[in-house]
Amino acid sequence: MFHIAEKAREHFAQFPFATFQNSPLNSNPIEFCIFKEHLNNSNFLTTNNMKTKLLGMMLLAVLTLIGCKEQASQTEMAAETMDTPDYADFDKKVEMIRAFYQAHCDEDLEAQSAMLSDTMVWSPPAWNGNQMLGKEDLLAALKAYHDNYENIQWHEGIVMADSTVNGYWSGSVFPEATATSVADVIRVYGTWTATHTESGKEIGVKFFNLTTFNEDGLVVNSSDYFDVNGLAVQIAAEE
Repeated sequence: MFHIAEKAREHFAQFPFATFQNSPLNSNPIEFCIFKEHLNNSNFLTTNNMKTKLLGMMLLAVLTLIGCKEQASQTEMAAETMDTPDYADFDKKVEMIRAFYQAHCDEDLEAQSAMLSDTMVWSPPAWNGNQMLGKEDLLAALKAYHDNYENIQWHEGIVMADSTVNGYWSGSVFPEATATSVADVIRVYGTWTATHTESGKEIGVKFFNLTTFNEDGLVVNSSDYFDVNGLAVQIAAEE
């Protein structure tokens, strides 16, 4: 027994516990062995607690990573949906608008009428208290231009300082609440020019329009923005 205790004392002396070497336990081998066994058990329990905590932290980290990946995947799917607009649908609607404007240049009121839904609504450029008008009102306005102007020309595009950029737009990114990649409303930018029949004067007006089509490909909503009074001013101006 004393031999075993002596070996234990020699082994324990290797560790930096100088206080134990000078303590009463150092003179009592049996108590020393009991104390060492108690210390070893305490270290074992502490180590197990640390391992348990470490495993818990690792598990939490893994679950958090999985959650983040799932959220990122959902965000990517939403972004893909937003980033895959129907360009063919947009191009088709643009061509229909071009055809309608070409019919106006040709003063072909019948062709224009065929492109309009019977139930369409039209917001005229002149202020009228935001009252929506109908198909017959728009056709009457178009006929007035045909009767009073010649050489009607449509110049599509937004005039910039050094170039003219695309005149047809749809969809939006801002604001976020109404962001969409659907070409439901076509925004049209351009310039109309013509010759006033009575005076022979050349006139022009910047033009903006919002057009919506129904499922049959007919114009169901149209809203015009341009300076109607500006045309009268140009005609009345002295040369």
